[in-house]
Amino acid sequence: MPFLTITDDVGIVWRFKGVVPYEEVDQATNELYGDDRFDSWKYFIWDGAEIERLDFSDELMDIPAAIAKAANYYKSDLMVAMVASTPGVFRVLQRYVSTLERLGCHWRVEMFTSYTEAKAWVDGQTNRASSRENKVALG
Repeated sequence: MPFLTITDDVGIVWRFKGVVPYEEVDQATNELYGDDRFDSWKYFIWDGAEIERLDFSDELMDIPAAIAKAANYYKSDLMVAMVASTPGVFRVLQRYVSTLERLGCHWRVEMFTSYTEAKAWVDGQTNRASSRENKVALG
């Protein structure tokens, strides 16, 4: 089942369901970095709460992590919320997070068990950043 993409002014969400092949992960990765709005986005949420199974090896998650590390060179202020509700999906997403850390990617990355928690985190972080920017602008 294809994933759903949701965007707003400050970020992008991918919602995956059912059995997810690597091609869908690759498509989402290309969608993120190929979008003209990427430079202005503050977050992305990878919502895997409704995934039954990832139909690929854990090692394949190293590829989008390496691409993220490259993107980190020109966009260092991104929040990444990873959502998993099953141990298998959590393990694979944790590998992505660990690979980002090992490669030295400086994005703020958090793991969650629900989309609601993930969205609250990015909204809270985005609101804090906007508040700090307004205080600096006002002097």
